[in-house]
Amino acid sequence: MRFEPNENEYNFSFFNQVLDIAHLFNIKVIFGIPTSRVPAWMIKEYHVLSIDEFNNERQYGRKHNICLNSPVFLERSDKLIEHILSAYREHPAIIGWQIDDELRSDENLWCYCNVCENKFRTYLKQQFKDIDKLNYYLGTNTNSEVYNSFKEVKLPRKPFMGLNIGLVYYHQKFRINTLNDFITNCANKLRDNILNKHFISTPLHGDYFNVTQDDYLINQKVDIVSLNNHIINPDSANIKQYNQVTMKLIMTRGIKNNKSFWITSQDIGQINGKYLSYLPRPNEAYLWSMQALLNGAHNILYSRYRTANIGAYQSNQGIFDNDNSITTPRLKELERILTDSIEYNKYFLDIPKAQVCMLYSSDNILTWQIEKLSSSLDIENEAYLWSMQALLNGAHNILYSRYRT
Repeated sequence: MRFEPNENEYNFSFFNQVLDIAHLFNIKVIFGIPTSRVPAWMIKEYHVLSIDEFNNERQYGRKHNICLNSPVFLERSDKLIEHILSAYREHPAIIGWQIDDELRSDENLWCYCNVCENKFRTYLKQQFKDIDKLNYYLGTNTNSEVYNSFKEVKLPRKPFMGLNIGLVYYHQKFRINTLNDFITNCANKLRDNILNKHFISTPLHGDYFNVTQDDYLINQKVDIVSLNNHIINPDSANIKQYNQVTMKLIMTRGIKNNKSFWITSQDIGQINGKYLSYLPRPNEAYLWSMQALLNGAHNILYSRYRTANIGAYQSNQGIFDNDNSITTPRLKELERILTDSIEYNKYFLDIPKAQVCMLYSSDNILTWQIEKLSSSLDIENEAYLWSMQALLNGAHNILYSRYRT
């Protein structure tokens, strides 16, 4: 469904029907704003795709391959939000609004266009005020890279080895700032126009150690923390270990100080990717759901409703098969999840007070990503070992709290 099939031509008829049917059956809806899924005409007319480090335009069709600093993209995103709110904000089925899906600062999708480079220079000027201070604090004279003005500074490009570490660090911070500015703008636009009873959220990917972003900062602008809890790895035949998933859930709970969160995408069947992925064993999706509920998830939405047989998500299994069969093992498993979640609801709602606080620093994560110091140091595994040590020594709960540097 395309909201804007042609420029300034909006079509909301499809979701009018969807929302009306949802309301008829008392189904509550979180409406996703698809800002980064731009139509093909916009790519053709305005070239808003991000530019890779080799100055090539990225391929159309993937998520998050848009330049978040593109003036045209930002303007069109604002207009899309305005038109969607005008069409749907008072619909009785809607309870909340979701800003895009898993927006993240992935280094494989960073943009190196002229707009981003000029924005980076502006960011550096805000941080250092004058070029002499940048040269002094970043030690640019060591490799004869002293700058006479901010206009001479270029965006660092991979591989980063051999480049000025300080400049690479501020480049990473700039990417975090770009993502946060975009989410803040969307959140403010929504906040100014939605009903008071509606909430705002944006789903996190949950990779707290390997992606250049600050999930604590992002969630200052939303009401509810939400997580896409992908346990199956779409690029291998493996799944994440239960202990890894537990730590991810605990860290998600800590984003708003030990408060519960939503899971907006939970695996329930096989998914596609580089390979046709791991097939969950009987009752394994049940165990994943109980694990999430026991570790602070307040609501769970499953991905997907119906198995896809076309498009990018072809072969991703849903609760139902693509023929709408109601005899799937996944449906039976979901029925058990619903029955038991009601029976044990009091245990899921009771989040124990944390006895141990683990400090999480996004700045430390950044510096580790830039210069790992030791091939044997795995900070994600170290954090897990520290957490397990606390639990084995009597802690009933751990709070992961953001440490600002």
